[in-house]
Amino acid sequence: MLKNVGKDVSKLFHKFHSDGVLREYNHLKIGTLEGYVPRNVTYEWKEGKEFGDMVPFGDPYWYQNWNSPYYNQSHKRWLEFVRAWAEKEIAPFVKEWDEKQCMPIRSLLKKAANAGLLGVFVGLPWPTDLLGPNIATGILPHQLDSFHEFILVDELARSGSGGCSNGWASGITIGLPVVLHFGSDFLKKEVCKPVLNGDKVICLAITEPEAGSDVANIQTQAVLSEDKRYFIVTGQKKWITNGLWADYFTTAVRTGQKGSKGISILVIPMQEGITVSHMECMGLWGSGTALVTFNNVKVPVEYMVGQLNQGFKLLMFNFNH
Repeated sequence: MLKNVGKDVSKLFHKFHSDGVLREYNHLKIGTLEGYVPRNVTYEWKEGKEFGDMVPFGDPYWYQNWNSPYYNQSHKRWLEFVRAWAEKEIAPFVKEWDEKQCMPIRSLLKKAANAGLLGVFVGLPWPTDLLGPNIATGILPHQLDSFHEFILVDELARSGSGGCSNGWASGITIGLPVVLHFGSDFLKKEVCKPVLNGDKVICLAITEPEAGSDVANIQTQAVLSEDKRYFIVTGQKKWITNGLWADYFTTAVRTGQKGSKGISILVIPMQEGITVSHMECMGLWGSGTALVTFNNVKVPVEYMVGQLNQGFKLLMFNFNH
């Protein structure tokens, strides 16, 4: 397609699209719009590095250097960096990790943090107060947008292993943003900073054996202690991605009445009373998915995210990321 830009390709078109077929369906044309004037649309193509397979309509346009209102040179530099990083640190090992149903998640998270990649998983804005302005390829915090995050996830998926992609990236992607946006200064220092630096692992614990996507009807209980210093948590969470190796569980708990108005969020540190059992999930062997059981687990009240019984709407905000 690119070699024919600006040329009359009528003959080439009819080589692939039979005149007979086109005439056969001509009766479907019922007329033209009155006053319609065809627009001359110009798609600007620029010389530059190409990232796709050069199959027409098989790649995003901007991969082939066509002009896009959404992608600029910072996105191209970002894609090139992320692709090279993933091809070195992820792609060569996914078969081994999948077959072992285990991966070096802590070293990967640390490498991603040191490379200036890890913080992008939590969405906008970039947490400058916790990480400084150190984003890969020299992108400034105010220049970072959702398309950079999209590229990051898309490039990591090129490894071909959904399990390994989920195994080291899903926990921070879905488990940390709600703490980062609505947590106290204490939680940001105690939980968010070490997770963003790749020193700790976090996961999101919502789904239960008896309440999957029905978040409003979860049953895991968190009862305030008599001295009001702790919540005592009892219950189970199921299909928890990254739960197998998590240091923190961002957990939906019931602290009040039935339904959505009785749900709170606790960040529960891994401790005595928590049992984690590996779940073998088809196609996601390397994801560290687990059944998590809380048996009278003491959680200091400082680990609550947001207000008591106001967690449901925060979870919905989190799901929108």
